[in-house]
Amino acid sequence: MRDLLMDSGVLPRVDRQILLYQRWSTERLATIEDPERHRLLRYFAAWHQMRRLRAKADKGQLGRSQAGQAQ
Repeated sequence: MRDLLMDSGVLPRVDRQILLYQRWSTERLATIEDPERHRLLRYFAAWHQMRRLRAKADKGQLGRSQAGQAQ
């Protein structure tokens, strides 16, 4: 559904691999019970991994391996 909405211009275009990484990281972080560890990993996922993925997506479409490496 999201792809259809992006194709029609209703939603802004976002690389699919970034969306999949965001979903994965949210689900993975939900399993971490230690609050300090959760906070550190959330920051790492957002500030390091997402920034890197977005920079690569700006240059061209991401592949599965690039998102897989971030995971």
